[in-house]
Amino acid sequence: MTEALESNSYDVLIIGGGAAGLMAAVLLARQSSELKIAVLDGAKRLGAKILISGGGRCNVTNVSVTAKDFSGGSRNVIKRTLKAFSAKQTVQFFADLGVELHEEEHGKLFPDSNKARTVLEALIESAESQGVHLLTDQRVESIQKQDDTFSVGTQQAEFKCTKVIMATGGRSIPKTGSDGFGYELAKSLGHSITETVPALAPMLLDGEFHEGLSGIALETELTLRTKSSWGIPNPCLSISGAGCRRLF
Repeated sequence: MTEALESNSYDVLIIGGGAAGLMAAVLLARQSSELKIAVLDGAKRLGAKILISGGGRCNVTNVSVTAKDFSGGSRNVIKRTLKAFSAKQTVQFFADLGVELHEEEHGKLFPDSNKARTVLEALIESAESQGVHLLTDQRVESIQKQDDTFSVGTQQAEFKCTKVIMATGGRSIPKTGSDGFGYELAKSLGHSITETVPALAPMLLDGEFHEGLSGIALETELTLRTKSSWGIPNPCLSISGAGCRRLF
């Protein structure tokens, strides 16, 4: 990873060095080579969630991605977001990085190498080759804005910038850095946060009767009736945000 500028002053700071943060850095650097850009991440190594996604193979995207595939938030906002950068553009983005994708069951797109590290290394190499500073072991603890300048404090230093991109992820896997603290940073800047609920998580059952089923994956359809009328065995099953809000 690279060293920070002596002044710790940048045009853009990206908080979070996962897939979203690295991709934002690459795209921004392509738009202007004159921008001073840095990615701040609390981990010693970037991309922990990338490396475990898709069983270690990284299912980058899907052949078809529509607003109907998302639960929560404004459907129109989701439509505009997908229109701004489509699945087809995502495929081309990675092809430009030298990462070709192939299609598998249900339209999932994986790198031809079948290795998540291929995706991570391509993103890091592209960012660094364009002068982006990737600063690890820099967990952001605070953000303050005064006039047109942001002050971003980490465990190690204080940084200044004129623009901030929040790419901290949710609270899905705390040990990778996605522990939900990004929501608190956003709140400190005056943003409102939609209450979050689990949407892809294991439901743990008592007893040992299901131990023999370990490793078996089944495609299922669930109907949610009440909080106590059904159980969900491992492995984890994806249920809608609406269903999760009724459960939790």
